[in-house]
Amino acid sequence: MRISIVSGTDRPLLRSDVNHRNYAKFHGYEYKFDTSVYLDLSTPHFRKIHSVKSVLNDCDWAFWLDDDAFFTNMAIPLETFLNDVNEDHFLVICASPVNPKGGWTYLSAGQFFLKNNRRAQGFLDEVLATPVETARAWWDASRYGIFTGGDQDVIVYTLVTRNMLEDTKICPYDAFNSRPYHYGCRLDEHFLVHFPGARNKRDAVIEFGARFGVDETLINSDQSLAPTIDEG
Repeated sequence: MRISIVSGTDRPLLRSDVNHRNYAKFHGYEYKFDTSVYLDLSTPHFRKIHSVKSVLNDCDWAFWLDDDAFFTNMAIPLETFLNDVNEDHFLVICASPVNPKGGWTYLSAGQFFLKNNRRAQGFLDEVLATPVETARAWWDASRYGIFTGGDQDVIVYTLVTRNMLEDTKICPYDAFNSRPYHYGCRLDEHFLVHFPGARNKRDAVIEFGARFGVDETLINSDQSLAPTIDEG
């Protein structure tokens, strides 16, 4: 099984690429941190769709993670989350946790696996072609939670209205969508930490790392399983 990891932003502020590359090297995955500028996006969040499209044809599964997400348990391979998928599953994604203020979303588009097949390619094209306002007009907050005004809402709209949910595996949030407030005493307590909604993300990452004695790459010396130098 060939898995490619892809992340990126056109305005890098964090050192998440160092974290991602350390993890990818250890497990032998291809890794791309995409800083390309994509024009005519509905919102900046939609650039991830182009990023995933740029690697999908060269692997069996692509794993997207936002640039504000970090691996915290380097020992767990990505295959762990794909071993029990059905043949028809083309998307593996996490539900959202309920945040400390009681808010939630139907799923989190910050991290997901996408299979290299025609269904997945069609899904990406549908998401890019659908205006955010179309999803907004359709949205039912009692069923789908907070409307975030970006790609995540269009992904939900596309999955539901195009009858794609039955071919989607929605995992519990703690599979690969834990938040800083889920961590207690160990950095490797969960597989991955995600920092959506933080007002100053770099400060939030630094503060989180300080809790566990690591720098802003969030790489524990015990988990430095591969060189951590950013090779570009």
